[in-house]
Amino acid sequence: MPSGLAHPWPEYANAVVEIAAPKGRLLLRPESSGAADVSLSGGQRDLSEGLGVAAGTVVWIVTASNPYPTDLDETTNSSRAQQLEQELDRRGLVHLAALARSPDGSSQEVSRAVHGTTREAVLDVARRFGQLAVFEIADDIACVEAATGRVVTTRPYVVGPADA
Repeated sequence: MPSGLAHPWPEYANAVVEIAAPKGRLLLRPESSGAADVSLSGGQRDLSEGLGVAAGTVVWIVTASNPYPTDLDETTNSSRAQQLEQELDRRGLVHLAALARSPDGSSQEVSRAVHGTTREAVLDVARRFGQLAVFEIADDIACVEAATGRVVTTRPYVVGPADA
């Protein structure tokens, strides 16, 4: 996500997340209206079916790219993404490929979708890579500040196949 903003929280709240799930790529985006949208589980925002995890499982999106407020080059970000995967593996955390991006796709960060652990464990990884925040996906998408664990923004979301 671009880091030229003094307060990036509104931009983070509007981010779109893609997850490379076992049953196909999922697209999660902020819900823009009360209207029904494409969903995996009868209108609910439950990722369990698409990810093949227990109902109610919390998923976190973490990246190692562009530690706020620095924009790194593609080669450095790619190296950091590999280091993030290695760190998650070293800690025994379950993770899938993910992408966090602006709604128009003009900005994106290679990320990992992590589940089966605690918020504090994910925040510890985020802090190790100098990240400002992680996304916590449960009933809503929350933006959680890495340094404090404070939920900064919360938005309802809709989920569907990424290729729809």
